[in-house]
Amino acid sequence: MTIWSPLRDIGATLPDSKVKTCEQHLAPISGWIGGRGAYLTREVAISATFGGVAFTGTPTLRLTRSDHERILASCYDGLPNEACGLLGGPALGALEEPTGVVTQVFPTSNVDASSLTYTVDGKEMLRAMRSMDEVGEVLVGCWHSHTHTEAYPSPTDVRTAAANPNWIYVIVSLKPEHGQPVLRAYRMRDGVIAEVAVDVVG
Repeated sequence: MTIWSPLRDIGATLPDSKVKTCEQHLAPISGWIGGRGAYLTREVAISATFGGVAFTGTPTLRLTRSDHERILASCYDGLPNEACGLLGGPALGALEEPTGVVTQVFPTSNVDASSLTYTVDGKEMLRAMRSMDEVGEVLVGCWHSHTHTEAYPSPTDVRTAAANPNWIYVIVSLKPEHGQPVLRAYRMRDGVIAEVAVDVVG
């Protein structure tokens, strides 16, 4: 994932501390220096498996049925291009470790307008951050669709996840052969992919 446009260029009016927090979410490959600098806690440490997927067991991604359906609908609405969006919820500690609970979802524009890549619009990300800040929560992850491939991170997905290593990354496959959308969630750090369980409630 990349994030479009530096905040200073889109007229951000947040306090400097909030601007810095938002800037730190932006992927380095968009030409920015830095990244979140956060690391997974010991409780969610990932066991590397060469060429495979390790299950962290925690945190389980918890979505309401309405938010689950909203994510899937946004992916279909984005066709023929990849769709994308942001996940908000509570987090723990200075590193903003997600609890797995999602309280808000924010469909966003894919400014790449591509069936192969996606870039979250920076203005829409800023609005989502403001909305979460109002309720004392943060962005805890994002989602995007794969229009013709499996719900599994691509090399580009793994590389760009380095900007936010404590986020939960949701991928929705719309591969026609499946007959229905497939939603899966991951944590990614240092090139290691760890799948987390998804619990849809309500």
